Amino acid sequence: SKQVFGGRPHDRAHAIAVYEANVEAVLKSVPAERLLVHKLGDGWEPLCAHLGVPVPAEPYPNRNTTKEFRTALSLN
Repeated sequence: SKQVFGGRPHDRAHAIAVYEANVEAVLKSVPAERLLVHKLGDGWEPLCAHLGVPVPAEPYPNRNTTKEFRTALSLN
C-alpha cells in the first residue's frame, strides 16, 4: 500500500484520487483498439473476445472480496 497509496491507505479520498489518476493515465496512453476497460462483473465473454481466445468452461474467478481487501490493508 505504500507504493500505491503513498503510505495513506486509510485516506479514502486520497486512495480514490490515486485510482482515478491511474485510470486516466492508462486511458491516455493505451491506444483504444488495444484497450479493454473490463469490469470484473462482466465475466469471461468481453475479455476473451478482446483477446481473441475461447471462453473457458470454468467459472470466472472471484477473489479479493471487499472484506478480504479491507482486511489485507487493516481497514476492518
